Amino acid sequence: MRGQKNRWKSIGLHLSNSRERLPGIIEDLQLENAGIKAEKKGIIVDKHMRTSNPRVYAGGDCTAEGMQLIPVATLQGKIAAANIFEENGVEIDYTGIPSAVFTIPVLASVGINEAEVNDRHRVIFRERSKWNTTRRAGLEFEAPKVILDKTNDGIAGAHILGPNAEEAINIFAMAMQLGLKAFTA
Repeated sequence: MRGQKNRWKSIGLHLSNSRERLPGIIEDLQLENAGIKAEKKGIIVDKHMRTSNPRVYAGGDCTAEGMQLIPVATLQGKIAAANIFEENGVEIDYTGIPSAVFTIPVLASVGINEAEVNDRHRVIFRERSKWNTTRRAGLEFEAPKVILDKTNDGIAGAHILGPNAEEAINIFAMAMQLGLKAFTA
């Protein structure tokens, strides 16, 4: 990059698409020689996606941080890039990262799950197996579950089992990311 007084001497890129091989790859890279700490799960990063070497950032499946999902890797990459150019001005926030299991029917979720529910939460569950749309889709079971935070009426989690759940869950993810309140009548 010309005109920036050698601010960046080099840019390195390493891609891996095999999570099972990651421990071997990390060892092969000899990251400790660059002052980068790693563990079995991956490279250790802080809330800015910076490694133990303050000149090196990491994101995606190579890190020990976050779930191994495409939206997480995308978010981590954006945070790392922003912090490279903005001197660590942006922190990672994993609120509202959706995931889906592509079974029949699809199961999608975002936020907290049933095991994390406590007195602060209200769970709304609607079994829709007998609905016309469920039977028309040829399914035996369909249901959404929404977990609300009673203290602020925010959405703490959502789970959808049914057709197009992988798309519908994004509505809840967006509401959580924007801090929208739930309307309950």
